[in-house]
Amino acid sequence: MHIFFQIELAHWFYLDVHCEDRTRKLGRCDLAEMSVHLCRHVSYLRAHLPRVDMILKLLRQWREYKHSIPTFGAIMLNEDLTKVLLVESFWRKNLWGFPKGKVEEDEDPESCAAREVLEEVGFDISLLINKDRFIEHEIKNQRVRLYIIPGVKENTTFHPMTKNEIGNIKWFPLSNLPYTITDMTSQVKMDIDPKNFFGGAFC
Repeated sequence: MHIFFQIELAHWFYLDVHCEDRTRKLGRCDLAEMSVHLCRHVSYLRAHLPRVDMILKLLRQWREYKHSIPTFGAIMLNEDLTKVLLVESFWRKNLWGFPKGKVEEDEDPESCAAREVLEEVGFDISLLINKDRFIEHEIKNQRVRLYIIPGVKENTTFHPMTKNEIGNIKWFPLSNLPYTITDMTSQVKMDIDPKNFFGGAFC
């Protein structure tokens, strides 16, 4: 199953880099097509996944598995509660979300949130988490919990601790963010499609 996480990263890179390069004139393919192509042309994968039906079956199982893993993270607010810290995907430029990630085996929610925030922005929230102060939703059968961390200094130096995961880290005024996917506030104020937030921050 781990290999499909790597194929997903390759697919994002393909869409954001190669497909956006007009000199290459490459057509877009979805994740299933990318999986089949890679399994056909990479010798290691071809040896283990010789049939297309097997590849697609495992891809479906991987997707179910991926969306069943609970995700924990944080909503980090500045000292006067007017701005929120968001991270940009490394592979999908201009897709913004809260620092968060999937829980590991036998890991409690608070530890997962602290670990993911530390990995993604280089800031330790472990002593700032109030285990009763969070927002939680179930999105497409996946549990997503975000702990609210107020009072973070805006002049804090943030930097990702992992490679090829976070493209940028930035404070956003709350008044500039969309309330719904059809709210065009971010488009008007920052020239950013609201889908670029709902694709990362809230999903």
